[in-house]
Amino acid sequence: MERKSSQEYNGQNKWTAPLAFKDYFHQGELFGEQVLDFKYILLDINRMEKDELINNENLISSIFYLDRTVKNEEEIFERLNTISRVLQYIPREDFLVFKNWVKHILINRFPEEQSGEIISLIENSNQEEVSFMISGLEQSYKKNTENALAVVKLLLEGKTVEEISEKLNLPPKKVIEIKEIFESINSKLN
Repeated sequence: MERKSSQEYNGQNKWTAPLAFKDYFHQGELFGEQVLDFKYILLDINRMEKDELINNENLISSIFYLDRTVKNEEEIFERLNTISRVLQYIPREDFLVFKNWVKHILINRFPEEQSGEIISLIENSNQEEVSFMISGLEQSYKKNTENALAVVKLLLEGKTVEEISEKLNLPPKKVIEIKEIFESINSKLN
């Protein structure tokens, strides 16, 4: 009995693994119909055309478009803005699925201290507020980036963690975290 399912792939390299379970076995053809076999349809989303994904205007195409490899976080927001109109008109159940999916993707891409804000922005948004949600996520990201740059600048000026914390109104733990990341990057460059 052969079963088929779908598999999504978003890696940079071309998919090379077998598409049928039986092909994983050495000389699997010898088993004939006596072994469970299934095949899956591979959707290599990085090789699909951008316009094809955007113009489909549905949940799956929107998720595939967002899940393609990105160069930086700004590109995520650019893509979210591109599909924002679609998100306003998909069925409510699909929008709830989308919110859950994007929440997990963004939490993994952004610093841990932003996770509460990201979760809150996504969970408290509705379809009519998609642009507001995207704008809020983008502002949160930019604020975090600006804070990191300000901390690094003050570290280079020789300021202490306490001085930076007070000046920027950031928790000392956050300043220490940024300092450690900066020192790690700096040591790799030198």
